[in-house]
Amino acid sequence: MRAWLTPLLALLSVSASAFAAPSPGASGPAIHLPTWSQQIALRESWLVQRHAMILDMMRRHHIDMWIVVNEEFHDDPLTQFIAPPRPYTGNRDIFLFIDTGTSLRKIAVTGYAEENVQRFFESEDDPKPADQVLPALYTQYHPQHIGLSMNGKRGVERSLTHDSYLYLAKTLGPGAEAHFVPAAGLIEEYLDTRIPDEFSTYKTLIELTDQLTRRAFSNEVVTPGKTTVGDVRDGSTTRWGSTT
Repeated sequence: MRAWLTPLLALLSVSASAFAAPSPGASGPAIHLPTWSQQIALRESWLVQRHAMILDMMRRHHIDMWIVVNEEFHDDPLTQFIAPPRPYTGNRDIFLFIDTGTSLRKIAVTGYAEENVQRFFESEDDPKPADQVLPALYTQYHPQHIGLSMNGKRGVERSLTHDSYLYLAKTLGPGAEAHFVPAAGLIEEYLDTRIPDEFSTYKTLIELTDQLTRRAFSNEVVTPGKTTVGDVRDGSTTRWGSTT
């Protein structure tokens, strides 16, 4: 599974702080990553295109309703890939994708209104509680297959907590639990699928990774017989310093 691009972008934005200018012997010019605000805007632009792929994917995996539950201070790892990259501090934020038969409905059930979420999901200014919204949607659409993050082979495919499972089973209404199915196949395809607009950023990250690797194993950082693996791993700010 190649769900690497977003977290790698965040990781390298920190690691690349030493690359304000090319160091002696560096391969190629220094690479400047976008600011954090620019990164968020970039990721949100990708989200528009990624959401456009979901309906066909749901139908291929025979899922009528896909639900992702984000717990307070315990983000589901899928959240940053299906929702705007923002802090989520509601007690329990729920994101639903529903195949209406003719189109895809995207609904966010949150504890409070969030303007950025409203750009991508149906979300009221005065949100109704989930115990009102979820049973109404279940009754309206009667989904035969409700995809949840459970029973997958990889962590991101089985991230639904036990409490959230019980909550959905109770809140959606009688009989809903019988329609719960693993969404592992859908999740894997969604995370594995790249869009063309990601390529330039991917190329930048690969080039920066190459520069970081070359520098980490160069004599600028490594003193034979003295430098340890821990020094290389932890020395981006202490040993490497800034090249400005």
